[in-house]
Amino acid sequence: MAERKYRSTAKKKTGTKKKTTAKNAAKGKNRKRTAAKKSVKGKRRSSRSRNSSPVYILIIVILLAVIAFLVNKLYFKGRITQKGSGHIVTSKDLKRENKKPADKKNAGENRRKISGRDKRTGLKEQNQIGAKIYFIRFNEKNEKMYLTPVKRNVKVKNKVKDAIEELIKGLSPADKRRGLLSAVPANLKLRSVRLRNRIAELDFNSSIERGAAGNILISRIDQIVYTATQFDDIDSVVIKINGRIKRTLGSDGLSIRGPLHRRE
Repeated sequence: MAERKYRSTAKKKTGTKKKTTAKNAAKGKNRKRTAAKKSVKGKRRSSRSRNSSPVYILIIVILLAVIAFLVNKLYFKGRITQKGSGHIVTSKDLKRENKKPADKKNAGENRRKISGRDKRTGLKEQNQIGAKIYFIRFNEKNEKMYLTPVKRNVKVKNKVKDAIEELIKGLSPADKRRGLLSAVPANLKLRSVRLRNRIAELDFNSSIERGAAGNILISRIDQIVYTATQFDDIDSVVIKINGRIKRTLGSDGLSIRGPLHRRE
């Protein structure tokens, strides 16, 4: 009986030892797995830190470059150093330099641009003035003709000549839409203009007396006289034909002797 007990006890101890050894082996395996996981995590963190470090460096470099550019711009704003000299040109110096004309030709061009207005924009220049060019409006109710002025731009130096030539050019499309008419023939030519003693001597070709009679011829002369005498230094008009002063005009013999004034 004693031997059996001994054997059974030995068997129990041997089984216990095996269990303990198995548990220890399992714990060892778990420790190895944990250590392996930790090593993998460490490797991942290190790789992330290695990959992110160049990005941070690039961002820092860009920020430093932007700061340097802003500081340089604020400090040197409006300051330019001339090459080969120590003089610093400011924005005020550049403005003064731009105001200086390069030569006399450019100076005249600059004065013209500043004082006048560009023809391409259709605006009046300083050496031009507004003039009244007299055309005719026909009243159908009473069948009478009235002088009606329209505005044109003429040169100050040749104001009378330019005004008469604008009259000869005739009506613009806008004037025609207003229903205006003209008794001045399109083939009329102004040969010369002479101003003396507040009288404008106008020399025309022979077209001035062709194709007109009665009220049409009277309206033609009125258009010429009113257009020429609108200026303060002109009181009357003398009409010449091919360089000669005539007493009558047209087939009806309209008298044009002496200086012609506006009819009151």
